[in-house]
Amino acid sequence: MSEDAKDALRRNAVDVKIVFENSRSDSHQDFADCGKAMAIPKSLVATFDVRDLRNQRSRELVMSSPFLSKYVDATASNVNLSSKSQMIWSMSAVRMFVAHVVDHHPEQGLTEAEKTKGAEEFFAALVRHLPQLAALDKARKNPSSEVTTGSLRDVKGGDVALRGIGMAILLAGSWNASRTESTLR
Repeated sequence: MSEDAKDALRRNAVDVKIVFENSRSDSHQDFADCGKAMAIPKSLVATFDVRDLRNQRSRELVMSSPFLSKYVDATASNVNLSSKSQMIWSMSAVRMFVAHVVDHHPEQGLTEAEKTKGAEEFFAALVRHLPQLAALDKARKNPSSEVTTGSLRDVKGGDVALRGIGMAILLAGSWNASRTESTLR
């Protein structure tokens, strides 16, 4: 390499540190910590910063559901995804769900996990009962299916359930139903 090339390399070089952690979770936490020095998308912070209990619960919720694992975008920088995205919701939308349940739970002394107990079952019920989610779950299990998130999202001008606002609407409906049910008891 010529001296000019070496000088050019020195002027344009970037210091890189490689850290090997014992677990993927620790690597993700390192990434989230780096984001505190240089801004990274909130969805990535929600995915990797597991010191935040709401982020941790959001991640657990997604990881415990094969459907959510397939259709939640952990890297999206916005709550809403593009119309052609193969994902349904962003991690920010899932975190919004967890935060709303935690903030509005009648028993404030409980942990995030205790307040969101049953969330996995709630999403499983949504997948069983909403035709568009049931079709995507079937497509998840059968990769040769022609059904895609993008094709369903654009039906009849747009499917609200397959957008970030859909998560909020489904959450509001479930929250009101659970409050009504507890009032009737």
